Amino acid sequence: MQRNIDDLGQEHYDVLVIGAGAHGIFAALDATRRGLSVALIDRGDLCGETSSNSLRTLHGGIRYLQYLQLGRTIESIREQAILRKMAPGLTQILPFVMPCTGHGMRGPAVMFAGMQGHQALRIASTLDVNGLQHLPMNRVSGPTAYNEFAPGVLTDNLTGTAIWSEVQLLDTNALLIACAQEADKGGATIANYVQADTLLHENNTFTGARCTDRLSGRELTITASTCINTTGPWIESFLHKAGGNHIKPMPIALNDSMNIVLKRALFDDKAIAIASTKKVEGEAVADANRMYFAVPWRGHSVVGTVQEPWVDKATSKRNRVGFLEEFLNELNIACPDAELTRNDIQHIYWGRVPTEDALDENGVLRRRAHEVIDHGERDQIEGLFSLVGVKLTTARAIAKKAVDAAMGKTNRAFVGCSTHNVKLALPEHDPNQPCSAYLKTERRFKERLQQALKAEMVMTASDFLHRRTDLAVLSSPTKQQQQWLSSALPEHVAHAAMDIPIAD
Repeated sequence: MQRNIDDLGQEHYDVLVIGAGAHGIFAALDATRRGLSVALIDRGDLCGETSSNSLRTLHGGIRYLQYLQLGRTIESIREQAILRKMAPGLTQILPFVMPCTGHGMRGPAVMFAGMQGHQALRIASTLDVNGLQHLPMNRVSGPTAYNEFAPGVLTDNLTGTAIWSEVQLLDTNALLIACAQEADKGGATIANYVQADTLLHENNTFTGARCTDRLSGRELTITASTCINTTGPWIESFLHKAGGNHIKPMPIALNDSMNIVLKRALFDDKAIAIASTKKVEGEAVADANRMYFAVPWRGHSVVGTVQEPWVDKATSKRNRVGFLEEFLNELNIACPDAELTRNDIQHIYWGRVPTEDALDENGVLRRRAHEVIDHGERDQIEGLFSLVGVKLTTARAIAKKAVDAAMGKTNRAFVGCSTHNVKLALPEHDPNQPCSAYLKTERRFKERLQQALKAEMVMTASDFLHRRTDLAVLSSPTKQQQQWLSSALPEHVAHAAMDIPIAD
């Protein structure tokens, strides 16, 4: 998989996908497998923004049952199973343990009913997803089980223990890069660090986009019959800048989302729910406490997810320090033996996610439903679509809906989605181990770097250190490794040792 700027400016495409996060990569893969010609671009790296911020879990939708959202629950269950089948080498079954408190919505009786309902839906919804090991049965035990699984975690009014299984995604970036490679094999033209500046249209029909190669400064025009805008939390600002007055304002509220990676594992082989002393605001789950999860990952714990309303870049930058300190304080009250400080944090994942006026079980405004916006109906620009999505787990299914809509605007006969049949290659190393465990020697480091340069579209040091490996996430690259990296990067990348900044 190589960047090919020349083809982008010379070919005409059936579909231009703008934004190479989870939704954009799945859309490109889907459209390519249907026989459409596809261009996929991103102003930054592949899966370089919100898609990299993950709790490393493919959720089966159990939380949606408390809202009686059966459709979303079933969709999450099916997509969890499909991604397990697509990437068996990058996924594993992980037990989740949560305290039951009191005798209301989070009490053992209600949790037991919800667990059994979810179990029945899971069995019924995945009968046609063959070749998978069944997840263990959901169950609710007494309160002592939680104390055994989560020693030292304090929980008020503990009345039981809910235990179920989810699917852990061991390497989010590896999954998405592998899907991009599959799209590339199918004929898609893919390029990171290409920014779409202006959307073009004639006679109320989308025709292409004027773009800039951010590595060379070269300007080019990509022509296409349709466009799927998957710019995530930047959808509103992108459409305002690139679409101009032809697209009506489309305000989308955002949350600032955070997961932290600790230098140590709080718990070894289970994801443990930790009830904060901070109460939920609103009526999602009355009188309940906020709930966070500590997920074991490569000898560390990923803890989150914390979300607060996003205001603007400057305000968020000021708020994030207090945001983090408040979170650590919440964790230390619930887990006093952990004695967490800033020095215990190995890495912080930040990201923005679209939201709407709906409170989740933690009292946070979160977007509950994805949306594919047809700008032909909304703004009289035929062939232009925007995809608003939140969850990595369901990104493949949402991308399918966007490609269904785009294909209807082409001159091609309709072909159904087949991404559920993709089988990604097994990883070359144990994804449960940090990359530093197998990249210690000069030979292995350089071999892995050459592989990433040739087949994974690495253009900057951060691409390699943050997203093709975890060397800058779970450890710090040595000076020698940095020198090897700088000498190997393309000469025209003047700022090879740093990220290209992303402007809002």
